[in-house]
Amino acid sequence: MFTFRRISAVLTIVFLTIVSSHSETEAMIQSQSETMILDISAEDAKELIEQDSTKIVIVDIRTYGEYMNGRIEGAILVDYFKNFPNGLKEMDRENTLLIYSRTGKRSRRSLPIFRELGFKRIYHMHNGLAEWCKMGYETVR
Repeated sequence: MFTFRRISAVLTIVFLTIVSSHSETEAMIQSQSETMILDISAEDAKELIEQDSTKIVIVDIRTYGEYMNGRIEGAILVDYFKNFPNGLKEMDRENTLLIYSRTGKRSRRSLPIFRELGFKRIYHMHNGLAEWCKMGYETVR
């Protein structure tokens, strides 16, 4: 017999599956608890950074090795497999975040956690650093 918790858990899994399979080429705005999440391209991310990089916190959620092999200048590392989400606890929830991973899959899976932790404005580079590099944009080591 299904209990309310089991039904709730199943619905949560279905919801997360739908969200994670969302087409990565579409822009998406979600509002929940006053959180804005917007999927953007590498080109849009570059524009966002160039407009005013002092107002954007760039969060790289790849591994340390990936981070050291090349990252967007100014990005901070919050390793998805080691210190995520603990590495976010000290961050100001009012900061505007630009989040990326290698291809966008890990960063997409991380979005519900950012929302749960109370971050207000999140830009998600939906095709990750792979698209950034494909566009010929600069990375630093």
